[in-house]
Amino acid sequence: MYGWALRRLVLPVGDRITKQRLLSRLEFLREAQWWPIERVESWRNERLRELARTAYEEVPLYRRLFDSVGVHWRDIRDADDLRRLPVVTKAMLRNAYPNESTRDTGLPWRIESSSGSTGEPFLIREDSETAGWHRASFMLSLEWAGWRMGEAHIQTGASLDRGWERIAKDVMLRCHYVPSMHLDDESLDRVLDTIDRRGIRHLWGYPCALDALAQRAAAVAWNGSPMNSVVTWADQLYPHYRSRIERVFRTQVLDTYGCGEGIQISAQCGHGRHYHVLMMDTVVEYVDSTGEPVRDGEPGRVLLTRLLPGAMPFIRYEVGDVGVRAPHQVCTCGRQWELMQSITGRQTDVVVDPSGRRFFVHFFSLYLESFPEIREYQVIQTGPDSVHIRAVCNVETPDLGARVAAHLQSAGLTEMAIHFEPVSAIPLTAAGKRRWVIGYSAEPPKVAA
Repeated sequence: MYGWALRRLVLPVGDRITKQRLLSRLEFLREAQWWPIERVESWRNERLRELARTAYEEVPLYRRLFDSVGVHWRDIRDADDLRRLPVVTKAMLRNAYPNESTRDTGLPWRIESSSGSTGEPFLIREDSETAGWHRASFMLSLEWAGWRMGEAHIQTGASLDRGWERIAKDVMLRCHYVPSMHLDDESLDRVLDTIDRRGIRHLWGYPCALDALAQRAAAVAWNGSPMNSVVTWADQLYPHYRSRIERVFRTQVLDTYGCGEGIQISAQCGHGRHYHVLMMDTVVEYVDSTGEPVRDGEPGRVLLTRLLPGAMPFIRYEVGDVGVRAPHQVCTCGRQWELMQSITGRQTDVVVDPSGRRFFVHFFSLYLESFPEIREYQVIQTGPDSVHIRAVCNVETPDLGARVAAHLQSAGLTEMAIHFEPVSAIPLTAAGKRRWVIGYSAEPPKVAA
């Protein structure tokens, strides 16, 4: 009954207030997921042509990029034509923001900050329609996992200040939100108790946080009912995470892949370990170091083109991840959308203090990104009670290290010695990534030459 009221009464009112049109988009996706691939590609190419026109005519950055290679927007007719355009990097978007990278859609918008996988933040302008698009795609992937609108769930995340919109969403969708900045045993016990008391059967969030919950559940011999769904996002779902979470919560883990730039990219459906590319939202390319397409089954740099221009278009945007396109096949679930074999480039780790409290990558990103002097950073746990912070600074001030240490300690990192080192650059891993956090027991990353 509540689910019906949510779909028919509550969310339609919310859509009118926020102008997100989430419900109508979700209804469209529910139908389009079963279209034959020819119809999908035709629809996508039509949207792609409109995207190229809008970006060329209304966004100076893209007009300049198109012109630099002698391409007019009318030359972009399908996904293959995107290869004629330059790759767009975070640095390019950062330097162009806001006057040359955004447009006025006439809709409400807000500024988001994304650090992607490199620890280097930049600002993004997201309008209400864009928010509704990617949220609808995310909700579709939750439905693939077995969730139905209105069913209560636990969600872990990095947000401490939820804001009125997120709080309203939590209440309406019966979301029990758990900040995962650091989870000690007492906090994990409260989550397990909430699951039992509320009869919750859906568990979502960062793999590292859900793995910590699974470890705690095993340690206290928790024997609750099996979950109906466990869905992960944001961090790398390592095999040992998946195995432990599935064993403890007795259901299959389904992973999703998106980015903080407001783009849902792909999700698992449960029929195998591959991911369905959300073709009604995004064009995904996989290229080598020279920008040439790699063969199916080979790792490549992920480039994203979001079909909705929104307030800040993304065309051939290098998100900073490495992915593998699956050889051409049709999933046994019946959906004909393109398949992604894996995402290999997201890396994360956990710092554990002497008392056993766990500090995830999102703890450090939240607090270190509050310092305007810091451009990039990396946290390395060098011993049981010590961490080393490397930072590329816009401006070096004599007391920056002391202020960073005091801020982290006031936030809960009280049992660790904090060493701060200004550096000229953060070394990359062999996969071309920059690891934010390297735990004490982690293998040293292989640094690219």
